[in-house]
Amino acid sequence: MLTIAALAFAVLVAWLAARGWLRRRAEASRWRVVTRTLEDGQRRVVLAGPGDRERVVAEMPAALSGAALESAMLDARSKAFGEALRLNERPGPRAPAPRTRS
Repeated sequence: MLTIAALAFAVLVAWLAARGWLRRRAEASRWRVVTRTLEDGQRRVVLAGPGDRERVVAEMPAALSGAALESAMLDARSKAFGEALRLNERPGPRAPAPRTRS
């Protein structure tokens, strides 16, 4: 009786570990939006992707501040999130080819 419980516990632990590993692997392969401030005060909105790849979406000069900065940042992040969604889409199953009568 004890060995069945131990076996069930081991299977549960293995399943949870595999699930966590798969989730971390899936997250590492997704594109995400990152906002960076450079040393000179310039701001960048980039898409950070798998394999340390990056795509610059927008750059804001250091002189930009207040409402102009907020507006530019909202616009750039909105574009970046849309692009990240597009890049992270999983291709669905292909539709079958239409049948033709012969």
